[in-house]
Amino acid sequence: MKNHFLKTICAGLFIIFSFQINAKTILSRFSQYELGAWACRQHLEISDLIYPAITNKKLKALSCDGKYIAAEEGHKFFEQEAVAFISTDNEDPTIGYDTTFPSPMTEPFYSFSIYKTRIDVQTSINAPKISFDYLQFQKLLNEEMKQYLAMYAVNQVVYFESIPKSSANILIRFNKQLFNEGQKPSTILYKTDSLITPFSQIEKANRGSYDYPAFVSTDPNDPTKGHDTLVKVPASFTLNDSSNYQYLYYVLKGNANNLHIEAISAAYMLPIQDFQLSFFQGFIKYKGVMSLSAFEKAFLESMVLFQIEIRLLPQGGELDGYLEKFNLKAEQESRRY
Repeated sequence: MKNHFLKTICAGLFIIFSFQINAKTILSRFSQYELGAWACRQHLEISDLIYPAITNKKLKALSCDGKYIAAEEGHKFFEQEAVAFISTDNEDPTIGYDTTFPSPMTEPFYSFSIYKTRIDVQTSINAPKISFDYLQFQKLLNEEMKQYLAMYAVNQVVYFESIPKSSANILIRFNKQLFNEGQKPSTILYKTDSLITPFSQIEKANRGSYDYPAFVSTDPNDPTKGHDTLVKVPASFTLNDSSNYQYLYYVLKGNANNLHIEAISAAYMLPIQDFQLSFFQGFIKYKGVMSLSAFEKAFLESMVLFQIEIRLLPQGGELDGYLEKFNLKAEQESRRY
C-alpha cells in the first residue's frame, strides 16, 4: 500500500471509525458513491493539469496530421472568456468599463480518449478533440490518475458524465469476481470479519441467495385455488442487479504504525419493507485474493485511502459535492440503513 497511507491514518483513523483507541481490527466499507467521488477528483485534476503543462512545454497539442502545435495556439483550445471590471476613476471606483480576457477552463472536461500513441481531449460535447502524444501525457499523471483512466474507460473513452454508471459497474464487477472466488473449494471464506469461522462447502453453495413467499395458482378458472411456496433468488441474479446497493467491505488490521488490509468481502443491501438489510458474501484474506489483479488491488487501496481522507476532512465536502453535482443525494439517502 502507498507510503503515505499510514501517515494519513495516524492523524485520527480510530476516531473516524468510532473504535476504541486500542482497537486492532477496523471494519469499514465503500460504495459506488465514494468510488464516484474519487473518480470525479481524478477527472478534474487531469483536466486542470493540461493548460499549465502546455505553458511549461511539458505537453504539446497535435494537429490532425500529427505535427506539434505552438503553445499559444494550443492554449486557445483550453481557454474560456472571463469578464473583469477596469476602474478608470481614482475618486470613484464604480466608474469604468467591463473587459474580457482569456482564462483557463475550470470545469472538468467532457472526455478523454485513450489510444496506443495518443490521448484525445474534448473539453465539451460540442468542442473539437485535441490530441496529445500518449507518452507525454502519461508522464503528467500520478498513479491514481492512471488508475482512473484505465478503470473507467469504456471502449477506450472516459466520459465525465458516465462516472456514476461506471462506478456502479466497477463495483458490480469486483463483487462478482470476489463472489465467484469464494465459491471455489480451495478458497477459505470466513463468515465474519473476525476471520475465525469459515463457510462449509454446502454453505458456500447457498450463500447470497434468499427466499420470498409466493402463491402458485393451480386452477385457471379460480385464481384463489393453489398453494403457497418459497421462491429462491440465486446470488447471481442479485449480483447482476444494478438497482441493489452494492458495496465492498474491508478489514484493516494492526495499529497506526503497522496497518494493512487484512480481508475483503463483496456485499450488497436489499430493501426489506422500510429497511435496507446487509448481505455479506464472506471475507477472503486479502493476501490470498486471486481474482483481483495487482492493478485492481492498487486501485482498491487508493479507494480505501481516499475514504479515510474524506472522513478525516469532512469539511471539504468532496463526497457531498459529487452527490450534488450528479443529483445523487436522494438516491444515496434512500439506501442508508
